[in-house]
Amino acid sequence: MSHIFIFTLIHNISHFHNWLGENVFEVRCISIIVDKYKVNIDTQECTYRKWLLTGIPCYHAIIVMKFLNLNVEDYIPYWFRLSTYEETYHFIIYPVSGQLLLDMTTYNDVQPPLKKRLPGRPKEKEEIGIVGVKEE
Repeated sequence: MSHIFIFTLIHNISHFHNWLGENVFEVRCISIIVDKYKVNIDTQECTYRKWLLTGIPCYHAIIVMKFLNLNVEDYIPYWFRLSTYEETYHFIIYPVSGQLLLDMTTYNDVQPPLKKRLPGRPKEKEEIGIVGVKEE
């Protein structure tokens, strides 16, 4: 099997790609130590596991996508896209006026619920003393 090695430089870390077959690549990151990660574009997996845990491609997968001339945004889930964020927050939320400007109603004010005494003996409260101070 012939291997293809591609060299890229991202964030001052050298990356070498090794094509393993179909859309499976081995990405070697060379900084202080050498790390190897297997990236499968078809199953959207990388052994770095950030892609699996967050749903957002890790930089190993992005390097392979750039090599294959794939659009990275196609691999980002819908809810993480900028267009979804803009669609969600395009409505204007107006501030609420202060209590002095609210209209008074004829209804009673809402009160917190009454405390119910639980069955059983109440627990004793322990007093925590200061270390090194003797009680008289």
